[in-house]
Amino acid sequence: MPRKNKFNAQPVVADGHRFDSTAEYHRWLELRHLEAAGTIRNLKHHTRLPLEINGKPILIRSDRYKRGRAVKYEADFIYFENEKRVIEDVKGMDTAYSRLKRAVTEAIYNVEIKIVRVK
Repeated sequence: MPRKNKFNAQPVVADGHRFDSTAEYHRWLELRHLEAAGTIRNLKHHTRLPLEINGKPILIRSDRYKRGRAVKYEADFIYFENEKRVIEDVKGMDTAYSRLKRAVTEAIYNVEIKIVRVK
């Protein structure tokens, strides 16, 4: 049986991609339109960015992963707008854990992650 999303988001499979929510899918459609118009370029979906400090991965240890599991930040979308890389995350619910991972990612990659809010 498929795992239920803890925030009741409904996944969508379209355009050869799996989107975690309908809001994320609708944002994809908007970004594809902007890419077709030439406003943005190199649109990528669900890109994983490794979180490392001094070349060493940040590890989360648990009972299941005694030696640790490398942490990655998975951006909903990455694209270029006016030669600037934009990392974007669609959020309906922002948890303390997601804020922490975003802060670490911003510090490591020297970027500001754009949050698209869903109501």
